[in-house]
Amino acid sequence: MRFDAIDRVPAFAPLAGMTAGILLWLCGLPAWVAAAAAAVAVTLAAMRRWRLAFALAFTAVGWTAAQLHDPAPPPPSAVDGREHSWSGRVDQLRLSERSLRLRLVIDSLDSRPVNPFLAELYSLPCASSLTKGSRVRGVCALQPASTAEADLPYQPDMRLYYMRHGVTASGYVRDESLTLMGRETSVGTFFHDLRDSLLSDLSATGLDDITFAMLAALLTGYADELPETLVESFRACGVSHALALSGFHVGVIALIVTAALIPLRISRRLRPLRLILSIAAIWGYAALTGFPESVTRAVIMCSIFILGRLTGRASDPFNSLCAALLLMMAARPLCIFSPGLQLSASAVLGIIAFGRALNPVAPRRHALHSAVAVAVTPLAAVLGTLPVTIAEFHAFPLLFLVPNIAVSLAMPALMIGGVALLVEHWLGLSTYWMARALEAAVHALQWLGARASGIDWGEIVGIYPPVWTLVALGAGIALFALALTRRTRGGMAAACAATAVACGALVLAPPEKTPAAILVRLPQATAVVMKDDRRIVVAHTATGRSTQAVSDRLTPMLAPLLDVWDIDTVVYTDRRRLGDAVAIAATVTAADTAARPRVRYLLVGSGFRGNAERLLAVQAADTVVISGELVSYRAAPLEAACRRASVPCINLRRQRPPRLL
Repeated sequence: MRFDAIDRVPAFAPLAGMTAGILLWLCGLPAWVAAAAAAVAVTLAAMRRWRLAFALAFTAVGWTAAQLHDPAPPPPSAVDGREHSWSGRVDQLRLSERSLRLRLVIDSLDSRPVNPFLAELYSLPCASSLTKGSRVRGVCALQPASTAEADLPYQPDMRLYYMRHGVTASGYVRDESLTLMGRETSVGTFFHDLRDSLLSDLSATGLDDITFAMLAALLTGYADELPETLVESFRACGVSHALALSGFHVGVIALIVTAALIPLRISRRLRPLRLILSIAAIWGYAALTGFPESVTRAVIMCSIFILGRLTGRASDPFNSLCAALLLMMAARPLCIFSPGLQLSASAVLGIIAFGRALNPVAPRRHALHSAVAVAVTPLAAVLGTLPVTIAEFHAFPLLFLVPNIAVSLAMPALMIGGVALLVEHWLGLSTYWMARALEAAVHALQWLGARASGIDWGEIVGIYPPVWTLVALGAGIALFALALTRRTRGGMAAACAATAVACGALVLAPPEKTPAAILVRLPQATAVVMKDDRRIVVAHTATGRSTQAVSDRLTPMLAPLLDVWDIDTVVYTDRRRLGDAVAIAATVTAADTAARPRVRYLLVGSGFRGNAERLLAVQAADTVVISGELVSYRAAPLEAACRRASVPCINLRRQRPPRLL
């Protein structure tokens, strides 16, 4: 496709308009803006300005679709800070070594029916029989998801994550309060059970743990069993996309399905049936994996290609990509903010823009052209995903080419071998040799990833640039693709210069100044994060069994600060006092009369059980901070005592935490 022939891509203008409409809705613009865009679109259509007319018309469509998909908020009584009993249906869950994450459709509160709303709850990991569709009951305090602002610098904004998934409430629930009440069946639970059945059959073939985890991720998207060391090593060498389902995996599945349906080619009348069955099979695979955005995009594009063959019409890859994104945004408008979809779509754009331009071998030399494409395609995909990769992972792998070539050759073999292993198991044949061969291949990939990620200069980390530098980098890459397409020396020089300036700005742009002490809100605790020379010291208000869960959840959140501060040590302390900056309130008894040294901030968490007036008399503080997890019947007396004592009080249940130092 030539970039100067964008007018021959009918889906591009509607996609641009739809994206603009969703962004306008996200910025809070009123409905009259969408109505004005629709009116101007009608005028332009009368003037036969079709591209602008379509763009403005779909701007109104995008705003309307986003407004219609705005999730229902929870009732005010559900997020009043008190603990409530609730019941609902499990829509999604993930059990890891650190925590249990539940996404629930809650339809009952305090034994009374309410309008269903989606809540994401966290708990300690536990042995549970919960699954998709389970009816569960529990007790916890919920908070609006709209208040989940980022406390730590460089921390991802969870509000956009909640908005994208339709989550309107969040909270922490004690695992002992969860009660299984039964299960509701649906089409989604049928495919979920089918995936669990496939995983059970795969585990019965005699594979070792890491090979089972790899094949489960490649074939079904079940990544909960993948070791963190393997995921990190693949990410560091630029091949983490191989562990997340994308168009690459859908293409392999489509090839397997096509090969299985080859007998239908014996008759000309059966060939359309073969194509129709292929479309049904890949959509069934998408349902089996839970319709992740990257898989859905690939399945729609593959379906358009197959339908083109069925009707005898050619399909343009760029137009197919625009059409796929347009259909997905019509169904789920905020999916454009999904990192997986952004990476998947930008990789396809990179391959379209650079795949042929960077290949020095002419297509007529088919064998050599295809061999060189094995190396060129990963390079083109990396160029396309560069801005998104830096924005999402804040790192860039330098040794991506060799690992990507190895992965692009090994992954199809692993997936085909995994399917063959399942077929052998279903037929009652011996799976010993196939399992050993797959284990050898997986261990070789693991060794390659560990060696590549262990090279000190193999990855640039800690890249936290301003937004404008990422926009400039994307514009430079687009100019570079345009110059390659038109083959003009002046354009090539300008594109290379723009890309070089953007890359230099990415590396040289100073990170924002971060405070030396930060308060971090979690559903079950509030933490104090302080920089102490060459280490980070963390203290939090959690007690009992929640202590380890809070520490485990804080560790990945602190990773960006470690990069920016150039620190590799995190110390969790149980001290109640951190210098003269912060003290965490402990129980104060009547016998405690010794006044403690004054601090700037006194943090009161759920572990405090003493008298508020006594606490303020014993511990002098410039400001009292009420932790977000402190229940209302304890927070209210403390806030009243602060007013009587004329001590400034910050209630984290209602406002953002301050930057302490």
